[in-house]
Amino acid sequence: MFIIRWFKRIIFWIIVSLAAVAFFLSRCSVEDWYREITTNFSVQTAPVSIPEAVTPFVNSLKAALSDELKVSADQISVEKAEFILWPDSCLGIVRTDRSCTSVVTPGYKIILKANGSSYEFHGDQKGAFERKV
Repeated sequence: MFIIRWFKRIIFWIIVSLAAVAFFLSRCSVEDWYREITTNFSVQTAPVSIPEAVTPFVNSLKAALSDELKVSADQISVEKAEFILWPDSCLGIVRTDRSCTSVVTPGYKIILKANGSSYEFHGDQKGAFERKV
């Protein structure tokens, strides 16, 4: 009799726990969760003039942007180049096509200016950069 009562209690708490998890998962989507995290997370920046470590990245981004825009690399200026701690592995860029790990990722934010428009690039310390659209 004792074992049956004990077994019923375990089953009851398992069902209650699963119902609570299902309720919480149904109340939020990945986009809502990401929006909440990035809204409440303050990105720490350390503004600097172009750091020596970033210079090769800036040069390669300028070359790629000059090819894309069909302008000379001399016509592209660096508006900002700074070290930054991104709140996730997607480097602060909202992605719906892949998942992002919520881990602080050190990297760089580089903003280039050409033809009166600014182009923002987010990258990690290894040099993998993506353009923020």
